[in-house]
Amino acid sequence: EKQLAKERKRKQKEAQNPVIELKPGPIKEGKSRMAQIRSINAGDKVLNLFGESEADGYWNQVFLLGEQAAILINGKPGTLESILPESKITFWVHPEDASTITWLEATTK
Repeated sequence: EKQLAKERKRKQKEAQNPVIELKPGPIKEGKSRMAQIRSINAGDKVLNLFGESEADGYWNQVFLLGEQAAILINGKPGTLESILPESKITFWVHPEDASTITWLEATTK
């Protein structure tokens, strides 16, 4: 019975806090950001980026690559695996989630 009560509480909590479904796909809206890649975990689609901005100064943040996000390498479609660490990138984040990249342009030259 305790297990059933726990399950019931969990379902009630989920109903109160619904998971927001983010619109997938390549979205290039808002202001672009520039960064340098520290590391990439291609299997989990996670990027550790380092950058600098006037408002924040130096920053280091982990981002998730969104479903169906656009990846351009030197202007051509590419894959996350083909971007080297230390590459400079320009990227756009999801309008509703500032930690999900929806468009990424890398320059490797």
